[in-house]
Amino acid sequence: MYSLKAAIQYSCLNFINSRQSSYLRTHHFIILSLFALLTGQTLIHVTPLVLTSLTFQIVVVSFASFLVWFWLLKQYVASGLGIFSFLTPIFGVLFSVILLHEQVELNFIVGAVFVFLGIVVMNFFSRRSRI
Repeated sequence: MYSLKAAIQYSCLNFINSRQSSYLRTHHFIILSLFALLTGQTLIHVTPLVLTSLTFQIVVVSFASFLVWFWLLKQYVASGLGIFSFLTPIFGVLFSVILLHEQVELNFIVGAVFVFLGIVVMNFFSRRSRI
């Protein structure tokens, strides 16, 4: 269930972020900050788990993934790499299985197979059209 929620959130956020300007993001920041103040959700309890999670997000998710992504962009054509962004939710679910010991459902396996088939088909036809 979490994998489906993660995939839907990823899609929605990509759609929303691609359409918004910094002007709208600033307004959302103000509105959400006021909401947090009104509901009393302004305290952050720093624990070792919070620090570990934050460090993982900064070092692995942000720094290392961008480093690998830009290295790939230097090695390969950007249009050929774009299709692999569809693998992001799949890696998210796989890491949740490895790190959080979540169960993989049949729906995820079927969806992942379709994503992989789509990538194979797109790569096959793009190579074939260049020949």
